[in-house]
Amino acid sequence: MKQVGVFFLRLLLICLIVMFYFWTTSYGSFKFYPANGKYNLLAEGFLRGQLNLPIEVPQGLLDLKDSYDPTLNKEYRAKGIHDLSLYNKKLYLYFGATPVITLYIPYKLLTNKIMSNNLAVFFFTCGTLLWSIFLLLYLKKKYFHSIPEWMFLIAISVIGFTNASGVLLRRPAIYEVAISAGCFFLMGAVYFLCLAVDNLSSWKMFIAGAFAGLGVGARPQILLTGFSLIILTIFLHRKNNFLKLLKSFLAFITPFSVFVGLVLLYNYFRFGSISEFGVRYQLAGINNHLYSLFDLKNILGKVYLTLYCAPDLSSVFPFVYPKFWLPPFPPFPPGLTTPERVCGLIPSVPFVLVLFIYPIIYRLMNLLKLKVKQREENSFPKKEFFIILLSGLINLFVLLMYIGSVLRYNADFFNYFILTACVVWFYFDNLMKDYPLVNNVFRIIVLSLVFISIVNGVSFSIIGSYDDFRKFDLEQFHKTELLFKPISDLLYSILKS
Repeated sequence: MKQVGVFFLRLLLICLIVMFYFWTTSYGSFKFYPANGKYNLLAEGFLRGQLNLPIEVPQGLLDLKDSYDPTLNKEYRAKGIHDLSLYNKKLYLYFGATPVITLYIPYKLLTNKIMSNNLAVFFFTCGTLLWSIFLLLYLKKKYFHSIPEWMFLIAISVIGFTNASGVLLRRPAIYEVAISAGCFFLMGAVYFLCLAVDNLSSWKMFIAGAFAGLGVGARPQILLTGFSLIILTIFLHRKNNFLKLLKSFLAFITPFSVFVGLVLLYNYFRFGSISEFGVRYQLAGINNHLYSLFDLKNILGKVYLTLYCAPDLSSVFPFVYPKFWLPPFPPFPPGLTTPERVCGLIPSVPFVLVLFIYPIIYRLMNLLKLKVKQREENSFPKKEFFIILLSGLINLFVLLMYIGSVLRYNADFFNYFILTACVVWFYFDNLMKDYPLVNNVFRIIVLSLVFISIVNGVSFSIIGSYDDFRKFDLEQFHKTELLFKPISDLLYSILKS
């Protein structure tokens, strides 16, 4: 009977998060709005048997002295071809094709309707949430079955409200579709890799490889993550039988290589090079022929923006505002501006500080001769922990090298650091049961970090990258704002005094 109650409590919380996602992506209308966006155009092109988009290139754009000059081509980009790739007088999409293959085309064939971007992002973000919860539930049953249920429910809440899915859902354009698809498929790969750590199950490794390969088709940087994950997995099992290791490696690398190979062929048939994704030919706010999008020199400037940049606090709803970051700012190209909001990992989700707080306290307790009893039912999931952590670190490293920094990129790596923080919290909380006073003090600290993280996550999902809620539906925004007016008035009176 107790298990039934726990199940429904978890289900209720998950439904609450999903409803929040639905409310966010539909601006409170709880409707999916079809629009013939760029991914639907790519789906139409594929169904016609072509790789380019079925739209005509303006002759005026082709007649420009430099078609890629953002100043010269501004007029044409404003007419709907911004961020498309121009090559050999045809327009292509540099965003990965995985969402089209897995969602847009099947939806078109089944319903004879076009798919809305907000439905696609909703599907992928909900899928990422479920993979994360399934993984956390697996780790709880295997390693942490004695932790209180309320801790597990709080962990689900932190994942659901703070992993940056809300930012993607608030403005579900083509950018967010690609990111959310990458998150979904990579998280699926991580889940199946973690399931396979005990016995290197071939079918689980095969599914993990397929998911990682599909992830590359959405976010190319997952290519590096996928190779890193299989190398780590084999290293963690290096003492196993060689033939078993080889079988597991082949089970992962075969579907992974097939999907990566298809992506490379897709590049070759479009741009004449397997390594060209179309970024160099992009009609963007900068001339990508002149700049390198990925450079180790970018890391110095990006560390602050990606990890430490704090939001602004206000008495005005929704109270927490990511900063607008407007360069020029070394080492970025002169004149490059990013009129979007940005906020770093630690200020956005201070819950991840658990990764450092508990190990430091544990070390201090040992130095003070406070013996902490190791429990058999509370072993640390080393292999799973490193698989999850590596996924976050590789995605973070790639983004640190990237030329720009915007709020939506947080979704690429936030989830993995939140999951590893949950693992550390579960482990050390159980470990410190012999010192209830110390444990309860740190529970209060963690719950405070949880509260701040969730407030930030909800606020960011309301604001979006461009204050999207207010711009898209001002009336609905004001209705929501009125609900929080008592809090605004209270904060204003506190700040004024």
